[in-house]
Amino acid sequence: MSYIFITSFHPLISRNILSTKVPYMLKNRGYSLVLLVPHKKLFFFKTHYGDLFHEIIPIHTTLTRRDAYMRYLSLALLNTETLNIKRKTEMKGRGTFLARFFSGKVGLALFRFLEHVIPEKSRADVEAAFDAFKPGICFSTDVQNELDVYVLKTARERRIRTVGMVRSWDNLTSKGLIREIPAKLAVWNEIIKMEASQYSAIPGSRIMVIGIPHYDGYKEIAFGPKEDFLHSVGASVRKKIALFIPIGDRYLNPNTVDEDTLLLLDRILPEHFILFVRLPPGDSVKNIESKSFGSRVYIERPVTDFKTLKNTEINPDSDRRLAETVYHSDIIITGPSTMVIDSAYFNKPMILEGFCDDQSEYYKSIIRYYDYDNFIPVIESRAVRFPKNIDDLKKIVLEYDRQPAIDSDYRKNLALLECGYLDGKSSERLANVICDM
Repeated sequence: MSYIFITSFHPLISRNILSTKVPYMLKNRGYSLVLLVPHKKLFFFKTHYGDLFHEIIPIHTTLTRRDAYMRYLSLALLNTETLNIKRKTEMKGRGTFLARFFSGKVGLALFRFLEHVIPEKSRADVEAAFDAFKPGICFSTDVQNELDVYVLKTARERRIRTVGMVRSWDNLTSKGLIREIPAKLAVWNEIIKMEASQYSAIPGSRIMVIGIPHYDGYKEIAFGPKEDFLHSVGASVRKKIALFIPIGDRYLNPNTVDEDTLLLLDRILPEHFILFVRLPPGDSVKNIESKSFGSRVYIERPVTDFKTLKNTEINPDSDRRLAETVYHSDIIITGPSTMVIDSAYFNKPMILEGFCDDQSEYYKSIIRYYDYDNFIPVIESRAVRFPKNIDDLKKIVLEYDRQPAIDSDYRKNLALLECGYLDGKSSERLANVICDM
């Protein structure tokens, strides 16, 4: 029996990979799948994916001092606009000197050397899993995660074929250098492929653009009538929907912009709109959750299996609910998140949270996130509107209300740019990469 190891150490992997057709395609090709997961989440994975995997193995995820040191270096030796901004904010200057003088080829060579020579403490549970199953292929779903790095190294040392994937669109410009290069690297799009080559010196021949697998399932969803959705939240079936996605407290402290935006939207939206607020699944928005708002404001917290929000895994039902919500929305107001890709995929008018003319306290505001490397193509695409001030926001809302098809071509172009493919075959491409077909 030939086994494939699949890692799932980040909360988004359950949606990105496990709930797609990828595992089924691998099983249909004769492989047995073994899933490596955080020890504290074993019950969740057995509950939702127990029938899909031959074995689900719990792994202790405590990081070592070496992990912390190599993470620091991977960030300090990467010089991107995203990290330049982060060093002036949450990173509090850490890594500024190294980034200025040692990033680039010299820093990368030093980083690779240190990764190779600094002794590493053995992870007994990972080693035991390899001993027990002797996999033929190891698929890392998040190549920059420390546990994934260890799994990839172990596979390489045992001469097991490795395939890795960049988890999200901002990872290569915000999470540091890639520490362990797999035999093949799967990425969403050409932008990420370029970044992998530019920053981590991975040969283009080893990088495969496959698209975004979890979007494949959206093509198969038979969405019900909009009236049913409105009825499900208790709203009049004759209303239009303005969907607001708050940025969350993790990104801003103190976070006043989300409540301010909600109150402003409630004030300026035409009467025939409801304001549907979908809270971020893995974060709190205390200024919104602790208060009551107008009668047309509907607030939804995505269902979670976990007491701690940051541990939330997005299960298939939650992902379907998100897709359904975006599909039925008429205007979407969002911050600097992958919601812009979801919205572009469904070709929905988008407005960014915040005002581009407000540059006061730049490094404390939401505005700085729109200057991150991954978001620059979004701004340049003209697929989103970034209001200058309140009057401009009112104007944009009214324009989209009257003519929702405005900017439609720009949104289609952005969807293709960020998704890589829109043909519903990304899962198949990824399965082919894993199986080396």
